[in-house]
Amino acid sequence: MDDGEPVSEYQGIAAQFARAKALKQKEEAQGLKGNSPDAKASNKLRELQFKAAHGLLVALFGLVFLLHALGIYLFSSGFLLTRLVLDHKSECAVPPVTSAAGAQPLSPMEGCWHPRTFDKTVIIIIDALRYDFTVPFIPRPGNEKPHHFHDALSVFYETAVQQPNNAFLLPFIADPPTTTLQRLKGLTTGTLPTFIDAGSNFAGTAIEEDNLVAQLRDAGKRMVHLGDDTWHSLFPGYFDINLTRAYDSFNVWDLHTVDNGVTEHLLPLLRSSNSNQWDIIFGHYLGVDHAGHRYGPDHSAMSAKLKQMDDVMRQIIELIDDSTLLVVMGDHGMDAKGDHGGESSDEVEAALWMYSKKGVFGRSSPSLLAPPSNAKERSTRQIDLVPTLSLLLGVPIPFNNLGAPIEEAFTGQDGDDWENLTSVRRLTAAQIHRYQDAYALARQSDGDAMSVPLVLWANATEDWDLLQRSRSPTTQQWIDTNAAFSKYQKETLSVCRSLWASFDLTSMVTGIGVSFATLVVLGFYARGFAFRMGLLLSAIYWFLDAADDGEWFGTSNDVLRVIRVIVAQLVLGIALAAGYSTFAWSAPLLSVEASPNKEEDIKAGIVYPTTSGSSSAVTILGYANVHGTRYFLLVTLWSLAIILVQKPMGGGAIGLLLLQILTLLEIIDTNKLASTSVGPVVLGFLGSFYFFKT
Repeated sequence: MDDGEPVSEYQGIAAQFARAKALKQKEEAQGLKGNSPDAKASNKLRELQFKAAHGLLVALFGLVFLLHALGIYLFSSGFLLTRLVLDHKSECAVPPVTSAAGAQPLSPMEGCWHPRTFDKTVIIIIDALRYDFTVPFIPRPGNEKPHHFHDALSVFYETAVQQPNNAFLLPFIADPPTTTLQRLKGLTTGTLPTFIDAGSNFAGTAIEEDNLVAQLRDAGKRMVHLGDDTWHSLFPGYFDINLTRAYDSFNVWDLHTVDNGVTEHLLPLLRSSNSNQWDIIFGHYLGVDHAGHRYGPDHSAMSAKLKQMDDVMRQIIELIDDSTLLVVMGDHGMDAKGDHGGESSDEVEAALWMYSKKGVFGRSSPSLLAPPSNAKERSTRQIDLVPTLSLLLGVPIPFNNLGAPIEEAFTGQDGDDWENLTSVRRLTAAQIHRYQDAYALARQSDGDAMSVPLVLWANATEDWDLLQRSRSPTTQQWIDTNAAFSKYQKETLSVCRSLWASFDLTSMVTGIGVSFATLVVLGFYARGFAFRMGLLLSAIYWFLDAADDGEWFGTSNDVLRVIRVIVAQLVLGIALAAGYSTFAWSAPLLSVEASPNKEEDIKAGIVYPTTSGSSSAVTILGYANVHGTRYFLLVTLWSLAIILVQKPMGGGAIGLLLLQILTLLEIIDTNKLASTSVGPVVLGFLGSFYFFKT
């Protein structure tokens, strides 16, 4: 056999056995027997060395634990944003401010705080509808050719241009996190959802704080939901059980079942013969989002899905009547890979389109007739939808709302009804002011953060009082007062966003740095350093990927791509090249230990006596148990390679899978279940579960 040829497992075991036996015989020849003084002194020394070594090891791991805890705390404090949820509810009979001088109070039938414009509405959510999916493609330097998602969904832009009094199209900016669950909270409460909403709804997923859907229910509206079943976890028991159809939202491989189901049940409800069965319809399409997750936005499947949505929207336009408001929106966008959840431009830039055959919409300037060519112009916040729909439908604005009324919906057909726009702006700002007072009281804060908004509120109310005292206020006075209330709302929103919805990058980076330091410390003492380094490089790869998408560094995308390729090559080199080499040359077991030959151990099958009659016995460690064999190296190598090519959430799922496999193997070995079907069955379940999760 050549020196460079790997030894067989049998030969490896035999060689280690021979070395252990020779060592034991040498010790016996030197007289180090168990009862000799030298042996006792040697054992005492070994005991002290063992305690010292393990004491230091415990201290090391204690330090690592504390550093990990500190890193997790710092990162989570910047990433897991929190706010206090108030359980206050807006009431029709208790508006935030009194009506204008001489105005008569409204009845619930006319509208609570503002005259109702529409009796019925159809609200359509096209999940992940990015704004640039809805506007015509315009060639620009560096972007001369259209993508698959361009010019496939044209109905929104066409109607907004051709019928400006009937429709408008605007960029619809989401506040991160751009997950569907959190976006639906923002779209119905008008506030800034975070990963953790502390308060009355902390323990469950149902929205218990004041929201638009609850206000519509309290107003006696008959509501129907079709599509994404997330709505039913947020609003349990709100919808007509006979007309509602909910569909599973997690199978991203399925592009058509949910969409076809929504359309199948929606179109018949819009016919005049069925119009008396409902007041509000919520339809949530998922195909665009799923096409993005599966293929990315620049794919023929995305083009086909957008064309399908275009056809459906045209059918809806034909079927709705004059008293029905049609609202279509995206809850978020998607990045170049079809993902969402963060705060990059592509993820937060959704689209909003509103349509009515009444012709009640307007523009305050002729230059605003055409929809913005991109999402950076004339955008509106998603939370602005809440006060807008509340006032158009004649229900109170939810108590926790921070949004503002959308200008196009209240300026009138000619775009010059500044009195109406200023009135609704004042109502909304007053409700925000009432909410801020209640929030400060609940938090027992001194209000320093709100000092600037309070000054702006005082200025705006002073302008309003001057208007009311004026016998014939000018248009400019209305415009200035409207601007004053708008400025208060924007400043208040800015303060709240800084507290609730802006990631604290300093804390996050510090937490990552501390965690990285613990990995470095652990790497010097723990086995599996190469595997840990591979995981670290995988994290760096996806960090650079996010930096590329979000343009964090302002550098050329080509530079980041080159660095990412190098990092990926290093990880694959560790996982495949170095990993398989280690597997080929590694010993088939952990070690072989020699120990005194005890009769009870031989009977128990723990050790095996030698044939030469020696008093020493040999224990083979890590051969029967999978944790000690070299075969488990393959699992770690494959896991490292898969984690690299998976997105971060998928990588986390693979990590959990690896932990579960280890636990399963330990259970099987401990309980001697290797000959049963438990292992294959559980592994099959795990494989099926994680296939759909990743």
